[in-house]
Amino acid sequence: MDIPDEGDVHRDVQLPHRIRCLEGELRRLLPDLDFVTAYSWAGTFGETNDGLPVVGRVPEDDGVFYALGYGGNGISFSVIAADLLRDLCLGHDNPDHRIFRANR
Repeated sequence: MDIPDEGDVHRDVQLPHRIRCLEGELRRLLPDLDFVTAYSWAGTFGETNDGLPVVGRVPEDDGVFYALGYGGNGISFSVIAADLLRDLCLGHDNPDHRIFRANR
């Protein structure tokens, strides 16, 4: 259950309430299910303004590559990122790289 970013402390204070909300929703959807929440956590979810990941090579080190900011479409974008990273590693030109470059 996402909430706007207001910092780690706010996020962590909200966690018990968010857990109760999610448990309540599960009980509403599956009233006959007997369950106990075994574990919960909260984390910061980062994404780019356009929702696309950022894939490229670290300018200061030609041997370091990155693929970041997958957002909600990580499975689809991971395949694209793998192709882009492969081409970057092999020195092949890939016209799709311009779509996912950091300075777009």
